Amino acid sequence: MCNYHKDNMKPSLLSKSKDTVQTFLQLIPYRKILAIAKRKWIFLFILPALIFSFYSCGLIDSNGGNNPQKIVVVNKIYTMNTDGTNIKFLAYGNKAQFSPDGNKIFFGNLNSINIDGTGLQQLIPQNLSVWDYNISNDGKIITFSTFYELYVMNIDGSGLIKLISRDTNFDFSTNESISPNDSLIAYQYNFEIDIINSDGTNRKTLLVSDSANKYFNPVFTPDGNNLLFIRRDYYNDWYIIEYNLKTAASYYVLTGQPSDGITVLPDNLALFSANNSIQTLDIATHKDIILTDGYQESPSKDLSKIIYTKPKDPQKAVYIYDIGTRNITILKPGFQWAVIQYPKFSPDGKQILFEADSTYIDGYLFQ
Repeated sequence: MCNYHKDNMKPSLLSKSKDTVQTFLQLIPYRKILAIAKRKWIFLFILPALIFSFYSCGLIDSNGGNNPQKIVVVNKIYTMNTDGTNIKFLAYGNKAQFSPDGNKIFFGNLNSINIDGTGLQQLIPQNLSVWDYNISNDGKIITFSTFYELYVMNIDGSGLIKLISRDTNFDFSTNESISPNDSLIAYQYNFEIDIINSDGTNRKTLLVSDSANKYFNPVFTPDGNNLLFIRRDYYNDWYIIEYNLKTAASYYVLTGQPSDGITVLPDNLALFSANNSIQTLDIATHKDIILTDGYQESPSKDLSKIIYTKPKDPQKAVYIYDIGTRNITILKPGFQWAVIQYPKFSPDGKQILFEADSTYIDGYLFQ
């Protein structure tokens, strides 16, 4: 529904048909249909069609409007204990993650809030819209993309610097990664891999795309000497590649298309999911191990557990995989219709942060 990487993108399909759809809605008892369907299995088929039709015609208000003929789809951010208890609504938004010290949660258009729900702040100017962002491991700086521009700032929002502006209307910068010592930022510029000093100097293109190769999602290895990234070739085959920043040599690591990028871990390991399988990768030996089925994976700080979800999951659950025992714990927040997304452990491992989208149709809440 509302995806955390692509805010405020509303399709224009059939947008000129708004008046026609409104007239049609006045002629059918759709409120009664929804009231009945809410209690029946047939609602599973009605809701997707209604959402697509209304959203395409501009009748959905993603900002939470009160028009009685609107469908409102919103993302909500929650926390809960690691045993599934004490579920708390925190804020409306997406792209949620803990600060490295665990005291704050960042989300949406780079807002921050204390973990108890107080102290809400917006850290960037109102005229900027965040596509994605990355927090340094030491919690000192944040780099973020507006899709067309790339910025860096201190964790409290001070010291904002524009790193990259687009050269043409078709250029974009995204998928940024901060080096372990905060001195370098790697990012995807169009379908190339670029790197720049965190003060905005010395921009370089490391890998140039062509008709045969496109490059995505660079991430620094723990020692800061290499990058891992994804390459797609002319035949639409996907690979994980390692690039040495000192020698400019690149090495094939693994065939596969990570669905949520690559998370680099200590001990020269990487975590990713491909084809709905969560895997670890030994960067040095290029050996991978399939752990379990799922995606949207995130490790605990001590690397003992991995939290994740499953696509089209009828249980609407959060899953915790214990790396040592291989046991899987299933947590069900109890949302009947909402899609659970992007769970993460707090740094101390005591709480879970997750997102759930909720749909309101003419005053009815489906979650």
